[in-house]
Amino acid sequence: MAHECSLTPTGRRRWTGEVKRRLVEEVVVSGLSVSVVAQRHGIHPSVLGRWYRALGPAGKKAASDPTLVPVRVLEPPAPEAPSSWPSIETRSPSVIEIHLSNGSKVIVPEDIPLDRLRDLLSVVAGR
Repeated sequence: MAHECSLTPTGRRRWTGEVKRRLVEEVVVSGLSVSVVAQRHGIHPSVLGRWYRALGPAGKKAASDPTLVPVRVLEPPAPEAPSSWPSIETRSPSVIEIHLSNGSKVIVPEDIPLDRLRDLLSVVAGR
């Protein structure tokens, strides 16, 4: 494909803005990599990459005016305690603190059922 470019006195090609936009658009629309499109057109990938960063999707967004979107702040939902555990009001003030060999610490009410404690410790210990 012939492209519109001119040569500088040092022998470098100077590409028109239209050619740059067309090649960047080819990268965007085709989904091909910058390297593949550059190779197709005899351009070094770093050159097309520079055009892509300036003119591609991110470059167009950066050049456009910022837009505001509506935001609504919601209260986070209150965490729910497991229904089978006693509520804070009915829980015994005494607790048991268990230090595991893996460095974990578990604090449970003294009246926790043994089967529940066993399940909890097996999860925390990773068994």
